Amino acid sequence: MGKIKRFVFLFACGLLALVLTGCGDSSPTSPTGPTGLTVIYDGNGATGGTAPEDATSYATGATVTVLDNVSLVKTGKTFAGWLVAGGSVALTYTAGTRFTIEKATTLSAIWADTVVVISYEIGGETKVSQTVAAGATTLVLPQKPTKEGYTFLGWALDAEATTPTYTADAEIAVGSSNLALYPVWKSTTTPTDPTTPTETSAQGVTATVSYPSDASITLTGTTSVAKGGSLQITVTETFDSYRWYLDGKDAGKTGNPVTLETTGLTAGNHRLTVIASNGAGVFSADLTITISN
Repeated sequence: MGKIKRFVFLFACGLLALVLTGCGDSSPTSPTGPTGLTVIYDGNGATGGTAPEDATSYATGATVTVLDNVSLVKTGKTFAGWLVAGGSVALTYTAGTRFTIEKATTLSAIWADTVVVISYEIGGETKVSQTVAAGATTLVLPQKPTKEGYTFLGWALDAEATTPTYTADAEIAVGSSNLALYPVWKSTTTPTDPTTPTETSAQGVTATVSYPSDASITLTGTTSVAKGGSLQITVTETFDSYRWYLDGKDAGKTGNPVTLETTGLTAGNHRLTVIASNGAGVFSADLTITISN
């Protein structure tokens, strides 16, 4: 009887050890696979085409660059960007715009009856554009153009603006008309003081300084006017940019020709200076204008 009890005891111990060993071998491992955030593009009722796919797994706080619609279409509608599904802000995202991802995001296609085009004009050409619904708010594209000898400051609605209205990723609201944005540049070159100008005539062509000595600027136009009138001066040669100064102060003019209103000027002589630049360098010329009572 004692042998039987001892056998049962040993058998039970062995069975218990086997069970415990088996439990140790079968403990679960950590899950594998992507744990980041996803961006899904939804056709939102599209009647044809395929929504773009973003295979990236994003970390929280990462920057997402929005993809373009390649083939989605909807009968009778025009594609006008993407909208965050369930978002609290009605902000339109277009291809190339960016946002910071904080959670898994679905971008739904926007289909519009009326659209507005925002064009980015550089050197007289439309380099890139955005199409959004009339009345929408979108983001300025993050791309920054480059120009030798200049720093890009931002975008403005006026081709001659010296201060930008919009910078990269800023919100821009549109109405019912197309918009054109122009780059605002700041020269990185400090021009040398102009040399003494030659004598100027009251009217007509006035040849002025050479700076450097192998290049010159020719100014034409009327240089004498009654107070309250306006003068128009033209640089005959072609340059990439122009900046005008009156009596040594920035006149806020960057075009060519330049129109100068004289209402706020005193009678007498005033010095008008133009600083122009191109790939060959920076050039300057002075012109004396006469204001009579």
